[in-house]
Amino acid sequence: MMRSRWLKHVALVLAVGLLPRPCEARITAIVIGVDQYNDTTIRPLAGAVNDAVAMARALMTHCGVQPADVHLLITRSGGSSPETVPEGLAPVEPTLANIQNAFTNAKKGLGDKDALLLYFAGHGGLLGDADGRPFLVVQDTDQATRERIVGTVIKPTDLLEYLGSTKAPQIVITDCCRASWGDDGRGTGAGADAADAEARRWMFAMRDATADPSASRAWLYS
Repeated sequence: MMRSRWLKHVALVLAVGLLPRPCEARITAIVIGVDQYNDTTIRPLAGAVNDAVAMARALMTHCGVQPADVHLLITRSGGSSPETVPEGLAPVEPTLANIQNAFTNAKKGLGDKDALLLYFAGHGGLLGDADGRPFLVVQDTDQATRERIVGTVIKPTDLLEYLGSTKAPQIVITDCCRASWGDDGRGTGAGADAADAEARRWMFAMRDATADPSASRAWLYS
């Protein structure tokens, strides 16, 4: 997975610029980088962790995000020159349970004028069924069977659940394969799930078409 560092910073500037918030508003961020996987049949990566650490640093340096508001979840770096974790951050492993806990903690105390940002770097994929649902692969994803995959990845409906319970503006940046989770024609077959299709239509919109600016959301991918 080769990604240009400048592209990350451009995406970050665009993302934060889309959020209708005053300068003094609080930004809380969940930053995930997955290079290594518990399931040895999943190919390791060599740049996702470095990208996540660089994003966390950019948020703190250029956007004024406080270390206490950056939830960094990374595996052991697969690169030859690992990035140094910024001072004040205490990264944890990007397991499914830890990511769910990060969302719970990140949303605490968020007001409708604040903002929640998610950045994910790692593997992405599509379920091989009629609806072709995309997913994000986390450290403890198990691909032994389809049932285990479904239960150990992050699907659009999962993200909608994680993000949907806050009124704060939300931004999502995915740096992975199958990163465009919009309504691109998949999800309309006989096996499609209505909630999943709704989640994907939500993610496809760069801005929520609503009169309430606090409900705006954006979805960027590289």
